[in-house]
Amino acid sequence: MRNLHQVKQIENQHKEELENLAIELVKEQFPIIEKFGIEIDAKLSSNVTVNAPERRKPKETLPDEFKNPAYKRRIINAITQGSAVSTHGIFHMLKDRLDAIDPNLISMYDELGKSNDIIYHLADKNQLANMAIMSNRQGMAAGSSTYSYNNGVYRIIARAQTFPVLVHEITKALFEIISIEGFELDKEKNTELVKYTDTIDSEFDDIINGRDIYSKIRDYVIDNFEQYLDRYPDFLLYFLQELYKVPSENNEFVNLINGILTGQPNRRKLKEIADDVFYDLRNDDIDRAFEE
Repeated sequence: MRNLHQVKQIENQHKEELENLAIELVKEQFPIIEKFGIEIDAKLSSNVTVNAPERRKPKETLPDEFKNPAYKRRIINAITQGSAVSTHGIFHMLKDRLDAIDPNLISMYDELGKSNDIIYHLADKNQLANMAIMSNRQGMAAGSSTYSYNNGVYRIIARAQTFPVLVHEITKALFEIISIEGFELDKEKNTELVKYTDTIDSEFDDIINGRDIYSKIRDYVIDNFEQYLDRYPDFLLYFLQELYKVPSENNEFVNLINGILTGQPNRRKLKEIADDVFYDLRNDDIDRAFEE
């Protein structure tokens, strides 16, 4: 707590600079943001609340129609959380600029990150959910993010108490936009589906499991499609977007993910997805070149 208080004291003197740095850092990691004109509203705040934070798992049995889509949604949610967790420590890339603000800032960020990891892995999940609900009621959530879509433009809205969490939340919202491709049902049924999948109880499992799921998918793409990544640095996001379109019926999506996780990937299908993504990106480049 003492470290958190010290960090917030330092950050309060440099809020606008750090907010801009967070946006700049995420944009640098994911050029897709600039390509599609995604807007980012990111702010450091001591008063942070999360939308629908107290949603617990419904007592009703999951309808049969929702079972496969729900399992798919949970995996995608875990990947989304894993993508955000993967940014932890990325602030070291800004060492010179953060040192200029305060030379102790990075070490304090590291300590806060380690403390959070310990809590997530050792604390009881139900206890974590109750703590999150109480913190949110007091406006003391660590961070929150959402997105809007108006007039053909996506807008990320992220709030956090500290700079590393702000980077985390911006990234999470970006991957939530990507995850839209995973919905299979109509709008009304999708809204009903997330009542079962997007709960405070599930979120902590997603955070813990998501790190491993995301990193294994990322590593598979790096190891097998390096030539595509060389051409398109955020090829992984486009790959995930296409991967999420694989149907949940007959466990097709789940089996594809499990294959990567267990070291027995369906190489033919994954290459087919990667090739399709690459050729689409290349064709987009050609079309833009002719337009110019």
